Amino acid sequence: MRALFVIYAGLIPIVPLIGVEIYKKRGDKLRKLLCWGLFGLQLLISAISIIAYL
Repeated sequence: MRALFVIYAGLIPIVPLIGVEIYKKRGDKLRKLLCWGLFGLQLLISAISIIAYL
């Protein structure tokens, strides 16, 4: 079960990266930067969750 949680928590930050690519193609710099910020925040939250779980 631990491995599944780690995989799941590790995959969650990918979602904002998809937004980065979408807004990069559209040329929307503000939303692209916002997605990068969300990626960093989600990466931090996921890392803390994994550490706390283990």
